[in-house]
This record gives sequence, C-alpha cells and structure tokens, in this order.
Amino acid sequence: MQFKTGLISTVALCAGMLASGTLAMPVNNTGDVIPDVFFGTGNANGSFTGTTQDNVEVALRGKIRFEGTYNYDGDHTYIFDPLLYPGSSTRSAYNFEWSINTNADGTGSNTIGSFDYILSIDTDPSVLTSFISGDPYALGGDHSFGDNSTMGDGGVEATTPAEYISYLGTYNVSQQSWNMGFGDLNGGSPYLSDPQQQGLYTILLSVLEQGTSNVVASTSIDIQYGDVPPSAVPLPAGLPMLLSAFGGLALLRRFRRTA
Repeated sequence: MQFKTGLISTVALCAGMLASGTLAMPVNNTGDVIPDVFFGTGNANGSFTGTTQDNVEVALRGKIRFEGTYNYDGDHTYIFDPLLYPGSSTRSAYNFEWSINTNADGTGSNTIGSFDYILSIDTDPSVLTSFISGDPYALGGDHSFGDNSTMGDGGVEATTPAEYISYLGTYNVSQQSWNMGFGDLNGGSPYLSDPQQQGLYTILLSVLEQGTSNVVASTSIDIQYGDVPPSAVPLPAGLPMLLSAFGGLALLRRFRRTA
C-alpha cells in the first residue's frame, strides 16, 4: 500500500451543493459528534457541521489552534479575527477538524476502511474557490481511530504501516485536525503559501462507496479569516468537475489496490 495520493485540482464547487440541504447544519442537531472528540489532548466535543446518511456520520469544524474557540454561526461558517488570533509565520491561526463514524448507531459492521474519502481544501481567499483534493486515508499518518465507546483522549494512532492498515479494518471512527500551514494532502507544501492570508476558505469532506464516485455522506464548512477579497472571475460549472475528481480518486484507489 502506498502512502501518498495523486493530487486532483478542482475549481469552484457548485455553491448550492456547498451551502444547502444536509451539508450545512450542526451535526446531530447539537454540533456533537458520536461518540466524542478523542484526538490529541483536551479537545472538547461540539460546534461540528455535518450530517448522518446511511448510518455514516461526517462532520467538520473550524477552531482556533490550541484553543476551544470556534465562533460557529450555527450553520456552516466559522469566523475568526486576525487581530485577536494572528497565527504564526508557518501556521494559520485556525485548524480545520473532522470526524467520521461509519457505524453511527452501532448496529452495523462498516469500518473506516469500508469506504473511500475525498477531502477538498480551498486555496483561494476569495468567495469563488479552487481546491486541492485527495483521499486523506490513502496517506497513512497520524489520524486518530476509535469506536463508539471511545471517549476523551482515548483515540489511538498507528505507528507502523501494518498497524495503520489494521486500524482501517478495525475501527469505525476516525478524527483529525489539520492546519493551512500543513501539506499532508499534497506532499508537504503548505495549503496556503501565506498561512496568514485573510479570506474565505471552504473545506469539503465526502465519504464515497468504495471504488466508485457515489457519495454516501458529505459536509462542508466555510472559515472566514479577516477580510474576504472580491471575486475576480465568474463561477465555472464546478459540480461536473467535482464529480470527475471523485471518479478519478475512485480509479486511483482501484489501481492502487490491484498494484
């Protein structure tokens, strides 16, 4: 198994898909994910935007790094003031965090490895967006894993590739926290060349049927950091491009499994 994924660039996701229906609301009508937040140390539950479809819960949130500050509007937007939270030269002031539960009610048998995933990270500070996209679970790495009984700081992280593969097939909940100064999805380059770039950034996370482009559950958030520059170009037909990206990732996953 390889632990890098090819990048698929997508430009301007359909605005209606990002901001309507089940994509934009507090997950479980409370903002709390099932069973709890268990990555890292001292991270509280709450303020997640998400949905549960076909017993798969997917949720995202924005958070000031090292703080439990969300400034969540109760819909899908997280607003942070650069004057209060300036960040650093290599890290954005905020992280984006996700939680996936592939057996939300505890009656099924699906694990994290039962599905494919696509995470799209906005790199354009204007209202109109361009993304880098990939499957974060094709990378290996320090995702936290657990099940419906895992609480508090009880998530586990793999220390070897073999252990990582085992966890994908064992656990049904996984969580992570990334920063715009990271490059985990694209081989190491920061998602923003200037982590303190003010603007509006959209994060989209979708769970796909394994080996296909069929979306099981999807959610998105906007993180507004300071001033948002005006849009400079008209909105392209983004949805077909996004579906093409899904199909490309599914093909990539099938090729990798047979290689």
